[in-house]
Amino acid sequence: MNKFFTRYSHRLLVAGIVVSFVLLSVGSAMRESLTYDEIVHSEEGINHLQKHTFTADTYNPPLIRELQMLPTALRIVTERLFANRLITVLLGALLLIIVYFTARKYFGKEAGLFALVFLAFDPNMLAHSHYVTMDAGTALFFFVAYSALIYFWEKPTFGRTIMFGISLGLALASRVMLLPYMGAAVLLLGFVKKWKLPSLRYVGAALLISLLVIWATYFFRWEVVIAKGGSPGRVSQQLKYFAAAQKLPVLESGLNILENRPLPLGNYLATMKNSFLRGMQNTAKPGWYELVVNVLLKTPIPLLFFTLLGLWKLKKSLFIVPVIGILAVAVGTGMESRVRYVLAIYPFLAIIAAIGIRMVWRSQIPLRGRKYGKLGVGVLLLWYIVGTLASFPHFVSYANELVPRNERYLYFTDSNIDWGQSLGDLSAYIAQVKPSHVSFSYFGRDNGNDYGLVSNRQWGSYKFEEICAFHEIALPYDGERLVAISVSNWYGCGYSKEERFSKEKIVHAVADSILIFTN
Repeated sequence: MNKFFTRYSHRLLVAGIVVSFVLLSVGSAMRESLTYDEIVHSEEGINHLQKHTFTADTYNPPLIRELQMLPTALRIVTERLFANRLITVLLGALLLIIVYFTARKYFGKEAGLFALVFLAFDPNMLAHSHYVTMDAGTALFFFVAYSALIYFWEKPTFGRTIMFGISLGLALASRVMLLPYMGAAVLLLGFVKKWKLPSLRYVGAALLISLLVIWATYFFRWEVVIAKGGSPGRVSQQLKYFAAAQKLPVLESGLNILENRPLPLGNYLATMKNSFLRGMQNTAKPGWYELVVNVLLKTPIPLLFFTLLGLWKLKKSLFIVPVIGILAVAVGTGMESRVRYVLAIYPFLAIIAAIGIRMVWRSQIPLRGRKYGKLGVGVLLLWYIVGTLASFPHFVSYANELVPRNERYLYFTDSNIDWGQSLGDLSAYIAQVKPSHVSFSYFGRDNGNDYGLVSNRQWGSYKFEEICAFHEIALPYDGERLVAISVSNWYGCGYSKEERFSKEKIVHAVADSILIFTN
């Protein structure tokens, strides 16, 4: 009887943690306005499904957007893309379940449960588990592909080859950055574990399956790799001029095929090409340390602490490899310092931290007062969970205790704090203070009119000068006139350099992401 209750109480606890994650994510989805990127992803996703076109965003594959826009394709239309956001919630919940079973398989039930807690209440995971963006899906498909890679590499079989091929295809059809992430993981695995590479027939079969999976996300369309037209300054045009001038017929012929002959996976190859060229042309790259610093500041301190303990215990573990690989690629390529770009490290950090917390729980660390280990674990877990819940519903603006609570806007910008998610909070603030007029510079593309912020001009522009410009909002109150500026615009539009909008003139920070000034 005791075993019966123990078994089922464990299952209920697991289910309760997953349900808590879902409820928090759904609550955020209901409360937050659309982020800047969600408009683009939703428009492109519905074009993928209904028109089979892939031209609005030529820098990423279509899989995640296709999944997220299924409700719209099925004519389930809701406010603020709520039904579509629920697809992202489901992807996040699926990742939680897979991480739990993975940690349990390798390290036991306790580790599985602790890993589940860490991931379910990780503010970065919660931040991106309900938007119509690619970050949560990226984390899911990378984790599945990496896990399948380990399974395949340990003992290649026909079944494992199919499993790895499918999971690799889904990962590579999700986001361009997963290709170098996976490549780095393979190289590090070979170096750390010194495994013998599987035979060429297994590797070739897995790659063929992955290509078929990718092609399926493009509905098996044949397309050219180089689109015709455009400015003479395009790299493809420059290559054509160079080939003609240098009389290189092989290069000319190759470019002609890519420009005029539709090929299988033509869209995917074009996406790879465009992303590579975009990275090469991006000269305004951040310092190598900026992304690492942002990860440290936006990761809860208890998670960092237990991760360090887990690293000490695991050393050359399979689950450390992808963390090192992802961060190395992100830093080495000068990736923008947005934590969501390395969201895929958090499932692995959760597993590593689970090993660290299990060491304390079982009193396996050589410290005095080991009998207080479980009490310490309880305190740190409480700190972890309460600290995360304190940021509801705007987990995207979370920062740990190293950053002063009322000064987060001095440390972060864009999707690390202000992504356009706080229109409802601004509306509530206005109803509370009752100003007569608000001038609002909004970093986002949602429609403020739907939140009672009726502007003198249209919302939703993607043009820089129109994003920076102020919406003039007349209100039926007798209070003073206010100026509201999104944190991302405060930096990006140069307002932080103006005396009237200096740090000292800030009256209030609404939801950590919209700065208020008196006019």
